[in-house]
Amino acid sequence: MKNLLAFFLMLFLSVTSFAQQTAHARAKLFTVGHRDTYSGEIVWNGTPTECNILIEIKENDVVIWSKEKQHYHNLYKMQETSDGVMYRMVDDNGNKCNFYIGPIEGSEAVFIAIEYNDYAWMYTCINE
Repeated sequence: MKNLLAFFLMLFLSVTSFAQQTAHARAKLFTVGHRDTYSGEIVWNGTPTECNILIEIKENDVVIWSKEKQHYHNLYKMQETSDGVMYRMVDDNGNKCNFYIGPIEGSEAVFIAIEYNDYAWMYTCINE
C-alpha cells in the first residue's frame, strides 16, 4: 500500500519542464490552523470544511483557485521524507511560506498544506 501511495504521489508531482505539463488536484476538504505560541506547532482548528477547489501544480508554481486566486512561486525544495515533500515558496505579495505535499496514509488522497509564520491551512485532495 505504501508503494502505491508513493507511486501516486510521484505521478501526481511528475511535471517536466520540457513538456510544460500541469498536474491538477481537486481539494475536497479544507482545514485551517494557527501556530501555538508556546510549542511552535500548528494547531488545526476543528472539523475540516467541505470544498471543491482546483489546484494546479507546475514545475515552479502552484495556483489554488479558491474564492481568491492564490499563486505561489517555488524558491527551493527544503526536504523530502516518506511523509511528503516540503518547499519554500513566496506568494504574489512577497510573503514567504512553507508548502507541503504528501500522501494521506490509508487512502489514495494527498494533502497540500501552506504554512506561514502564524497560521496555516490544509487541503485534502484527489488526483484530477
